[in-house]
Amino acid sequence: GVHIRSDFVPTLRRVAIGYALAVSVGVGVGLALGSSRTLRRAFEPVLELIRATPGIAIIPISMLIFGFDDTQKAFVIAFVCVWPILLNTTEGVRGIDRSFYDAAAIYGFRKRDRLFRVTLPGAAPQMFAGLRVALAQALLVAVVAELFASRDGVGFFIGFTQQTFRIPDMWSGILVLALSAYLVNLLFVM
Repeated sequence: GVHIRSDFVPTLRRVAIGYALAVSVGVGVGLALGSSRTLRRAFEPVLELIRATPGIAIIPISMLIFGFDDTQKAFVIAFVCVWPILLNTTEGVRGIDRSFYDAAAIYGFRKRDRLFRVTLPGAAPQMFAGLRVALAQALLVAVVAELFASRDGVGFFIGFTQQTFRIPDMWSGILVLALSAYLVNLLFVM
């Protein structure tokens, strides 16, 4: 069966690193793009082109650049997860009614106060939808990345047991992955 230390922990570590990177970049860039029409116009074509690239397709390129270590897997996870976060944050900010900003100006809110009292709360519903979608993708992408280039993790375990015809063990890996995805989603919703 799946070993917690050698199979499950490395996968969770990679997911945590990649997801944290995606959240940092996605929320930061999403806030900037949502707040500035000029930035959005300038970067939208490039972002749409990169976003349209399937995340799995960058695995070979990431292996050339980063090798086979955790950095490569974290990069692939971050690359795939950043898009739902970034796009939902951008649209969440764009969807905030202008009257909230007018009221903030009337009350003399500084830029920081506007960010924490108007922009983030106003964009939060869409932003959290993107965060939830990205979290589910993070686990799946981690496993796929581990199937291609890893010596540990749940993905490696599933691939190895499949290749060695240990089918019950393979299914235990799939079951552990499914249960973890369910529990992570449940914790996020709570």
